[in-house]
Amino acid sequence: MNGNIRVNPKTEYIENLDGLPFPARELLPMDKYQQINMPHGSIAKSTKNTTLITSRGCRARCIFCSSTKFWGNRYRLRSAGNVLDEIEHLVKDYGIKEIHFEDDNLTLDKERARQIFQGLIDRRINILWNAPNGIALWTLDDDLLELMKRSGCYEFTMGIESGDQQVLSKIIKKPLNLKKVEPLVKTMKRLKIRTRSVFIIGFPGETKVQMRNTFNLAKKLRLQLADFFIASPLPGTELYEICKGKGYLKKGFDFTELEFLNSTINTPEFSAEEVARLAAREYLIYNLGLMLRNPIGFFMRYGKTILQKPIFSIGMVVNKYLKKAIF
Repeated sequence: MNGNIRVNPKTEYIENLDGLPFPARELLPMDKYQQINMPHGSIAKSTKNTTLITSRGCRARCIFCSSTKFWGNRYRLRSAGNVLDEIEHLVKDYGIKEIHFEDDNLTLDKERARQIFQGLIDRRINILWNAPNGIALWTLDDDLLELMKRSGCYEFTMGIESGDQQVLSKIIKKPLNLKKVEPLVKTMKRLKIRTRSVFIIGFPGETKVQMRNTFNLAKKLRLQLADFFIASPLPGTELYEICKGKGYLKKGFDFTELEFLNSTINTPEFSAEEVARLAAREYLIYNLGLMLRNPIGFFMRYGKTILQKPIFSIGMVVNKYLKKAIF
């Protein structure tokens, strides 16, 4: 109005997600997506992959998460039958062979999750699937992991975030007990589900010792891939309000330049530059070390991407990690 931006408050959410039509993929160049093949997480076993969302919202209140600001902290679900119908449609009409679930919390309702995974088996839908956006570890158990594997799961991202329980519980406010992590990782390895996790350092109130606890946990778990990200104060999040209130935002802070590999927080405990170097160094040490620990596994995971996109792969390592680790 009058050239000004007005943000209308959210008054209600769509409750019946089954009432929404399937995405109009016929309007998209699906073949182009498959040719380019740059999925979330960069890795896919099949080029014939696409994304799918089965729920909205998450009940957790992690301080760094902006997703709940537009999806809400209320958990709304599509029925298992509705989800399976869309997957069958994707297989039949588009030849899809791999699904990437992009839910914020795919398995929060464990019974519905079981119905989806068992439904893939019962309907004989022969697909692979992963969950690059992450699955909440506190919702998992061995029986569910077994069913996930049988239904086609080959990998999912774990949101462990921190290797320090105090940081998880008191700072991030994530409802995860670290004692649950190692047994689940062991089960995943037994089932040959690829182990990958996101870790985040640089939160206000976090110490350098606690950051080191995170790196130590990653090493102890011997994951196939670990992403070491930096806490980003996204506007609207509790993290942003804390940093703004305490004056921790880096001088010249510009939210349009936020990225999970850039550090924008200075606290009495650490500087933004220190955290950036630390995260980049640990990423390189951990993930390039995979070549020595498991060269076959390294090639199976990254070989195809490196061969198909050598310039992209080299640029990613040099610009996002090597330069920061050195300088």
